[in-house]
Amino acid sequence: MEVVEYDEQRWEDLLKFFRVMNLGFAREPDVFRWKYLQSPAARRGVSQFLTVIDEGKIAGTLGFTECPVYVHGKKLMSCAFNDWYILPRLRGKGMGDKLIPYFTNRPAEIKLHFLSSPPSIKAALRHGFDRLRGIADLVEHLAPMRSTVQCAWRKVTRHRCRRRPKMKPHLKRLERLDPCVKVLDADDSQINELLTRCQLQYPFACARDIEYLRWRYLEHPKDLGVLLQLNCESGGPQAVFALVWRCTGVRDTLLLADVYYNRQRPEDLRRILQFHRQAALAMGANARSIYTGNSELSHAAKASGMTHITERVNGIYNGSDMPLDTGKVSEWYTSGGDSDYVS
Repeated sequence: MEVVEYDEQRWEDLLKFFRVMNLGFAREPDVFRWKYLQSPAARRGVSQFLTVIDEGKIAGTLGFTECPVYVHGKKLMSCAFNDWYILPRLRGKGMGDKLIPYFTNRPAEIKLHFLSSPPSIKAALRHGFDRLRGIADLVEHLAPMRSTVQCAWRKVTRHRCRRRPKMKPHLKRLERLDPCVKVLDADDSQINELLTRCQLQYPFACARDIEYLRWRYLEHPKDLGVLLQLNCESGGPQAVFALVWRCTGVRDTLLLADVYYNRQRPEDLRRILQFHRQAALAMGANARSIYTGNSELSHAAKASGMTHITERVNGIYNGSDMPLDTGKVSEWYTSGGDSDYVS
């Protein structure tokens, strides 16, 4: 067995692996290319996808997402572990201990592991990760049962690769919901300054910039997202956020993601959540949701009618010289999730 960087010559073998594992990438290979071959880090030459080769064929995958983070105001590099899949015949043979070093040995100081199963949790903890709690889903179901049943029937009778909702047909309707919310059109330098200022309000925050946000929400091949700005009285942006279709099972949910706002202006957060609800209803979504570790956002979401669904169990590895108290989950800024893009 060997672990190597993904090579385009193995494209057909990779698609076969996706089909065997019944993964969404098998039906949406353009999403795989967008996620790992066209991301900002990939454009700078960073390899983000490794394959496990056994008996000459792909038997597993390891995906990574690299981007900067702010830790107490200092900019560090982070690496998140995604799309870790192994063929069933290799499970239970110590593969976790063999493969996690390919993650922990990457040069990024902060490692974030989104854990999904007891074996991966145990393997990560054995390799120096701490459990990070407080990452939760909050949701409000908007459609009655009849609508859900009708939606389920339409999707069952469609082609296997079902038609996803698209965002562009709704943009004009969205701008009519609130006179102060517009599709993002501010200057890039102005937006980057706002993003930096908002993120530095937290001891820990993903250091997103406009290049990353454009890739994540505007360049997705399925047209799932939109970036919006909440304008102040003078007309300039005072908050930025994204709305994304989150397609899971028979439900089309409108996800509120990557919310950047001034913590000294909680009224802006309330207005964004009110807009989120109006948008979900106007666009015919079954539900609206957020995925966040920000306690302020969680509390505001509950106050706006959303309910807590599940606590996400995540892992963090701090390889930097910066102190990081993982118990202060209310001070961690995170919103959105990679799993929202492939059903």
